Amino acid sequence: MIDHAQDCALLAPAESRSVELALAIEQSGRRFVANTSSACNVEPWNGHAGRASLAAADFRLFDGPACGSGEACPDFSAQAAPMRFGYFGIVFSGPGVAVTHGVDNWRVTVWR
Repeated sequence: MIDHAQDCALLAPAESRSVELALAIEQSGRRFVANTSSACNVEPWNGHAGRASLAAADFRLFDGPACGSGEACPDFSAQAAPMRFGYFGIVFSGPGVAVTHGVDNWRVTVWR
């Protein structure tokens, strides 16, 4: 299981209609993004963004080679390849709009 938390803010609310952030995992040349995201559409800061108890089934392949038949993707087992964590930003807005958002206190906890 993985817990993810962050504080986030839309620093210039007039610039965009909606910004959402989702946890991303990179493992074995593949990138996965969580199926759920957190809205960062408030000013000054949203301290409740993130998700708890994420399992492998809570992620989808976003980039990289397809997973083989019977292969765990992403692989949360103790024998799995190392994981790198980041976040995936989604902006819902019209063309040509600048977005200014902030992320602070970003953290990931991996439970065994």
